[in-house]
Amino acid sequence: MQGQKAAERCRQNLQNNGFGAHFLETAESARELLLQNVSKYNTFGFTGSATVRALGIMVALKAEGKVVYDR
Repeated sequence: MQGQKAAERCRQNLQNNGFGAHFLETAESARELLLQNVSKYNTFGFTGSATVRALGIMVALKAEGKVVYDR
């Protein structure tokens, strides 16, 4: 519960400073939101993000026929 409160406070601070921010409780919901937000783009480049790999973002983008460059 304390971690969730800190995450919500962080999200609110980011938004107050002009950043788009979301608090999502699961990795799957984060993956879905990210894929929805980038659906109109066709080409992506990544530089070794462990988070991107853990979420399966590159695999999902490739499965949609997107061009993915990975260092």
